[in-house]
Amino acid sequence: MEQNIINAMKGCSLFQDIGEQELSNILNNCPHKTITFIRNECYCLCGDMCRNVDIVVSGEMVVRMTGLSGRQVE
Repeated sequence: MEQNIINAMKGCSLFQDIGEQELSNILNNCPHKTITFIRNECYCLCGDMCRNVDIVVSGEMVVRMTGLSGRQVE
């Protein structure tokens, strides 16, 4: 599973210039957890505190923002 996380991190612009060994060191020294979501499950809502760096390891996540007018951006 760790290799899947490293591969996902390598695909993230935040980590693109960091080598695989260093990414492995980051994983080994920083608390992290893997969470599985059911399709169409809500991940967070407006006003929720953001305390983590979230990386989608597999699958996809859709982000929607609704303005006061009711107009949605996806």
